[in-house]
Amino acid sequence: MQSNLLDEVVNLVEAPVPVLGKFSESFLVLPKDLLVMVMQKHQKHFALTDTNRSLLPYFIAVANGAIIESIVRKGNEAVLRARYEDAKFFYELDTSKRRNLERWRTK
Repeated sequence: MQSNLLDEVVNLVEAPVPVLGKFSESFLVLPKDLLVMVMQKHQKHFALTDTNRSLLPYFIAVANGAIIESIVRKGNEAVLRARYEDAKFFYELDTSKRRNLERWRTK
């Protein structure tokens, strides 16, 4: 999926400036696919993984043109944090409902 994202980002920016950002490791308890989907689909960020393909708490955002890197980083981190908080809320809500549904299953 990152190659599709790369194609999309290439067509969105004229003067790409990569910015390394970080998110709280506490979000790594959520499924990797969920975190990456939120990162890529909603924010156009690139996920970073280690040599075992485990998700790291970092991302690369691509800004367009001259920027103040610290401000862009801080803004991207704040938006991603809010997206992850939403994802965490709905993931926990959905998984708690699934547990509650198990008790209604006939034996």
